[in-house]
Amino acid sequence: MESEARLIIASGEQSPDLYYRTGFLTPDPYIYAEIGNESFMLLSDLERDRARKEGKATHILSTSEWEEQARKEGKRGLSAIAALFLKSRGISTLTVPYDFPFGLAKSLLSEGFSVSPAEGSFTPQRALKSREEADKIRKVQEGVEQALRTVSGLLRKSTVRDGWIYLEGLRLTSEKVKFILKEELFGHDLIGQHTIVAGGEQACDPHNEGSGPLPAHLPIVFDIFPFSEKTRYFADMTRTLFKGRGCPPAPRPLRSCPFGPGAGDREGRPGGRLLPSAPGGGGTVRRTGIYDRGG
Repeated sequence: MESEARLIIASGEQSPDLYYRTGFLTPDPYIYAEIGNESFMLLSDLERDRARKEGKATHILSTSEWEEQARKEGKRGLSAIAALFLKSRGISTLTVPYDFPFGLAKSLLSEGFSVSPAEGSFTPQRALKSREEADKIRKVQEGVEQALRTVSGLLRKSTVRDGWIYLEGLRLTSEKVKFILKEELFGHDLIGQHTIVAGGEQACDPHNEGSGPLPAHLPIVFDIFPFSEKTRYFADMTRTLFKGRGCPPAPRPLRSCPFGPGAGDREGRPGGRLLPSAPGGGGTVRRTGIYDRGG
């Protein structure tokens, strides 16, 4: 009898490893265990019947039997249910994902299990996509491209007044563009979170999502990385657009970038001085005239 198991306690929406193994989405956590060549999903009665239609585990079980036993022993929660189930299968050693919740691990340790995080990825095979998976990713990417084409069309229709972008008589804002992007993505069954539409100085602040009116003649950085609500696969697209006259100095940082890594190697030592705004390549960037403030 096997004494080792691989265990995940999470929701299908939170854990890519779990969803990859089971193909079953839930907002609430459930128990998944691999023992030898068998796999087990333990869910509430509410989810069990759907899991039997959609899930990919070899055994799909209800938690009610072990839940009742745990209650009689004065215990509760998924870790108590998992402990009873695993003990019934003769399991004593568990391998869990590296980000397995500490509270659950502590509870399982108190039940006498040996719990170890997996070394590296819990599901390394996820890195190699099948043709079917590649097609799903491509479909998401096509939706992103269409959404950006819609916004590009709006920028073409917009006008410039006093250094700002106007659409239909109103200043065009990051919030308005993000709303249009998300609406377009939703039409492709895609969910976009933390979409970036950052113009002017905001475009220089990494991962600034952007807010307020969008300036003309300055870069507007777009970073769109939605996922499919149905397949859960992501795509990612980054573009920089202008409305009006392109800003001539904008390409200059590109010419200074090749010198940055070397500068970082030279300065990245004990006692070395790095510029917070331009780590490693700060001196080179300042010589190009882009960075001319004291530091």
